[in-house]
Amino acid sequence: MASALVAAMLFVAPIAWLDSARDPPYWDTMIAGVLLLDDSSGRALQERTGAEVRDEPFGFGVLRILNRTGTEVLEFVAHPGGAPHWFSEFRVRAADLADRGGVAPSDIAAFESGRGVRLGLTIRELVTALGEPHERVETGNTVALVYRCASARPCPGLLRANMPQYEGRYTFQSGRLTAFESGYPYP
Repeated sequence: MASALVAAMLFVAPIAWLDSARDPPYWDTMIAGVLLLDDSSGRALQERTGAEVRDEPFGFGVLRILNRTGTEVLEFVAHPGGAPHWFSEFRVRAADLADRGGVAPSDIAAFESGRGVRLGLTIRELVTALGEPHERVETGNTVALVYRCASARPCPGLLRANMPQYEGRYTFQSGRLTAFESGYPYP
């Protein structure tokens, strides 16, 4: 009993430490039970899904999983020099035929971030959840909303994570969210 309590405290403590209510509403660093820069939650997801962290060009490691129905892909990115399960970014998009052959399936119905962001949201729903974006880029029927922070004053999570910048990018086509990514971009 005591060992289970200690194990729970060790697992929850990093999550509470890295994700704080003091951060702005657009600070979104958790998805599928994985908190960015938390090795134990990344390792737990890999064990649950059986997915492998694959080496990508320039030393990046990427773990890809499909949702239960094979319609969405979630990618976690580990930057060069970090631990294998110490993910710095996550990306969600619709799956294509190539993904269905080489990506680990999961038991997750749909990938939803810690702030409730998921594919299919409208621009209004996203802005209600995260606040007004720092940048809006429109090209034809595609709209990208960008949230970023490079100062610890509005984003104390940067100090806790020892990272220089946070960025969230949300892409809409015909008014619906078709892809999103969040985390600490590689410098």
